[in-house]
Amino acid sequence: MRRILLSLALIASLAVLSVPAVAAADPSNGTSRVIPLGTVLHKGRLVEGFAFIHGRDNSAKQPRPGKTESLYTFLARGAKWRTVEDYVVNAANGDGASSQLVSNAVAAAATTWEAQVPSIFGAGSMTTGQLEADWNAPDDHNEVYFSQSELDQGTVAVTVVWGVFSGPVNTREITEWDLVINDALPGSWGDASGHPDLWDVQNIATHELGHSAGLGDLYTTAAREQTMYGYASVGETKKRTLDSGDIAGIKALYR
Repeated sequence: MRRILLSLALIASLAVLSVPAVAAADPSNGTSRVIPLGTVLHKGRLVEGFAFIHGRDNSAKQPRPGKTESLYTFLARGAKWRTVEDYVVNAANGDGASSQLVSNAVAAAATTWEAQVPSIFGAGSMTTGQLEADWNAPDDHNEVYFSQSELDQGTVAVTVVWGVFSGPVNTREITEWDLVINDALPGSWGDASGHPDLWDVQNIATHELGHSAGLGDLYTTAAREQTMYGYASVGETKKRTLDSGDIAGIKALYR
């Protein structure tokens, strides 16, 4: 009987992982997760998609101690941008954060990573047109936008990344990313410098663009100060600046 129950539990957990990423975020525990979106044939090759769900910090849930003290991790070894592609931002939000503030925040986030490794991201442009994350298949557009309906209140943001993450290391690459910022969070978005009641756009964008560049989340106690630490909180701005592990990780990936 115990073996049957364990099997059923495993089946149930796999079922959760197979649903769209927006339904997989658990607002009750504030955790961040990676959800596989499947494999599709795109432009003559198989690409995989993953959604990185960035949860709200839960002060009652302490980060687990790690068996190692590694301060960076990759989506997959060798999986990085091998071409430079532009991205588009729709800054519309319900919190009054200006288009200029959002544009500057995303551009600053990209510049922060490119100060360590040049030419990861292309140029950013603004649009008022509707954007949509690619949960099912890539569409060759890298997009950033706010959503009031796609994410639950336990999710700060989601980055969807498509690419080739298996096979020979020198053939792996990232081919597309989309960033969805939760416009339905309790609290408002803006510049949290001097305003600890705000969710900081640049802080979150810098973390999420780390995923877009090829880095994974960190959850160990030793990684608390890293930009890629997997929890976020209102008023936080420290992720704007890369720490030692972030710098070592991005340089190791793109060397």
